[in-house]
Amino acid sequence: SDRPISTNLYGAYMGDGKWIMNKDSLIVYAQEINDSPTRAAKLFESMEPVYGTTADGRRVIEAHRLKIVGEKDFYNAVGLIDGDLVKTVNGKPVTSKRAAMRMINSFRSGEASSFIMDIERNGTSMRLDYTVK
Repeated sequence: SDRPISTNLYGAYMGDGKWIMNKDSLIVYAQEINDSPTRAAKLFESMEPVYGTTADGRRVIEAHRLKIVGEKDFYNAVGLIDGDLVKTVNGKPVTSKRAAMRMINSFRSGEASSFIMDIERNGTSMRLDYTVK
């Protein structure tokens, strides 16, 4: 059905891991974060790198675990909860905060209108599908 299961400030949850996000609300939120270094820091501190080792012994970031230290309302509003392991965004591993910032900026600038996040929650793989309108 095309009726939302739930709605919040940032958009609507349509069920089955699918979200329709409100672009204007996301832009306002992004600006608030930009204007507050403290909030921005807490947003990023909430994503804790998870390290693995490559075949040749190098230590690399494989994913990020959500350990909410700030902006809990935002994370929860977009369907993420404490402990979620974010593995990929649009099929690419999120290996650095810089990569995460690039992704966020692509939404803010309007370049990207959808993204798919592969996460693991309590040992179960899930796909979250976001469309920005």
